[in-house]
Amino acid sequence: MEKALNAIDGVEAKVNLEAKNATVTLSKDVPDDVLKNAVTEAGYEVVSIS
Repeated sequence: MEKALNAIDGVEAKVNLEAKNATVTLSKDVPDDVLKNAVTEAGYEVVSIS
C-alpha cells in the first residue's frame, strides 16, 4: 500500500500495517478519491480519512 500511495504525485506516505494505518503528507492537493482508489487497488480497505 505504501508503494501505491507514494506513486501518486504530491503524496508521501508512511504505512504501519501492524497498527493498520497510514500517515500521508501532501505537497499539493490530492482528492480523497484518488487516495482511496490507490489503497483499494492495493487490496486494502479505507476506514476513514481525517
